[in-house]
Amino acid sequence: MKIPVFLPAIAAIFFGMTVPTTAEDPEDLRRLFETRDCDDCNLRGADLTGAVLPGADLEDADLSRAEIGSANLRNADLQEANLRQAWLNATDFSGADLEKADLRDADASYADFSDATLRRTRLDGANLSHANFRDANLTKANLSYTDLSYANLSGAKLQEIDLRNANLFGAVLVDADLNNAYLWQADFEEAILAGANLCEAVLPDGSISSQGCVD
Repeated sequence: MKIPVFLPAIAAIFFGMTVPTTAEDPEDLRRLFETRDCDDCNLRGADLTGAVLPGADLEDADLSRAEIGSANLRNADLQEANLRQAWLNATDFSGADLEKADLRDADASYADFSDATLRRTRLDGANLSHANFRDANLTKANLSYTDLSYANLSGAKLQEIDLRNANLFGAVLVDADLNNAYLWQADFEEAILAGANLCEAVLPDGSISSQGCVD
């Protein structure tokens, strides 16, 4: 007896299995490499490992689950892009605009976000171990439950950032601005906070900091 083609999908949903999502659009992929202008493109699951795309326009692009490790996206426009669960290991995002982008559960360990804009960006649950955020703007970004061990956040703007339950073991936050940051139950063991502004920040133990406040 023939099994209807839709039954496997129904069974997958019933038993909690993941149904594969649509892959990248080949035409959008060609457009990206030929013009570097690919706003609102479908690049889901695309293999962009080692791609050299500085200054590319990827605003609103869907790059979820894409493999972008060791790529050059310096000064790229990734505003509101979907990078959820993407592999971004050692990718160069320096100077890029990732405002309101979605990087939830992404692996961006060893990535370079120096001088990048990540205002209101979703990074919760991401692996950001050893990442470089030097002088980056992460105002009002969500970094809850992230792994920021040994990350460099020196001089970063972290005002009103959500770092609850984040792992910042050995992280460097020299001269970082954490004004009004939410640090509930974050791990700062062996972190370096010299010169950091923690005025009105909620500390890991729930107390309110006055460090850096000007009378």
